[in-house]
Amino acid sequence: MNSNKSGFTLVELSVVLLIIGLIATILIPNIGRIGGDDIKESIRKVGGLVQYLYGEATIQKKNFYLNFDLEDGSYYITVGREDKEKGTVEMIPYKDDFVKKKYALPSSVKIEDIDTISRGKISEGKVTVTFYPEGFVDPTTIHFKNKSDDEMTLMLLPLTGDFKVFDGYKEMTYVEQE
Repeated sequence: MNSNKSGFTLVELSVVLLIIGLIATILIPNIGRIGGDDIKESIRKVGGLVQYLYGEATIQKKNFYLNFDLEDGSYYITVGREDKEKGTVEMIPYKDDFVKKKYALPSSVKIEDIDTISRGKISEGKVTVTFYPEGFVDPTTIHFKNKSDDEMTLMLLPLTGDFKVFDGYKEMTYVEQE
């Protein structure tokens, strides 16, 4: 009586399931990054920085500036240093333990344009958003786009230092920002 059964043992099946589980644990959290998560993460970072700068400007009673370089996809913070003799304000790099010298957008994300009331829509060069010590920020709309052509809009609320995020490319007027 020759018992020639072929199949997998319980131990072999358990090992295969363990390996599949480990691979799924590693891959599933990163699947979203392939799609549109980079753009959302970029908006969260810029939005958090906006709230931080709004608070710093009102606490320190100085103008703060969020500077965007649309060519290389970077942004950085400067602060106004007043020269009372000349009656001018100079923008100098802001040094703080909580912020980096310069931030860079992921290579898969770019700022399509920035729309401000004072300068209009700008799609190249450098753009500066001002945070005033009186608790006000320039009304600004920032349009992000990723390599998959997904678009999102970040709108800065001028009186609260807060922001709103919209799916797609959304044009704003000052009245709509309230």
